[in-house]
Amino acid sequence: MKTKIFGLALATTLALAACNSDGGSEEDTDDAGTPAEPVEDTQGDNQTDDDSNDDNSGSEESSSDSSGNSSEAIAIDDVNLSPEDAIEIAQGEFDGDLHEVQLDQDRGDWVYKIDLRSADEEAEVTINQETEEVVDVRTDSEGDDDEEEILDYSSVSSIDEAFEVASSDAGGGDISEWTLSMDDGKAEYDIDLLYENEIYEYTIDAESLEILDSERDDED
Repeated sequence: MKTKIFGLALATTLALAACNSDGGSEEDTDDAGTPAEPVEDTQGDNQTDDDSNDDNSGSEESSSDSSGNSSEAIAIDDVNLSPEDAIEIAQGEFDGDLHEVQLDQDRGDWVYKIDLRSADEEAEVTINQETEEVVDVRTDSEGDDDEEEILDYSSVSSIDEAFEVASSDAGGGDISEWTLSMDDGKAEYDIDLLYENEIYEYTIDAESLEILDSERDDED
């Protein structure tokens, strides 16, 4: 009788152990056997998109900055102040003979620089060509009484005529810079034109409008 009871208890114990073993195995299989679904890294994708947008933005800005020539040259018809009026304004600031007239760009503005000299002093008067405002007057104690270098503006051809000669030779263009001055007793225009990303440099006799020298510089 004791032997039967002992055998029955052993069988029950083995059966319970078998059930527990099967349950644990199934649970383990569920946990370990089913692969976890990948989690999308949306933050990384968004970061990539942001970086891409930043790159595109920078590219557009760069393209916009380099697309035109407005900051490098000015059309002759867009010059508001005539050289004659600029000279008159300058001589109202300093009493001296005219030696040079120049139009170029200074700190983003197109300005005239008028060189005037007396026997014991010289001055450079800077005038904004758009507002006609006197921007600066710089004087120096070193004067010059060389009559040969005095510029008689009334005896020379206009900058419009000299520009027409230069632009016709180049095929077109806008003013990058021009200067009227004396050279060995002769008045000459030095004109720089910007045309199709190239600088054309001309020296033109201010009376006869003859091209004395020309040179082409590639801007790129």
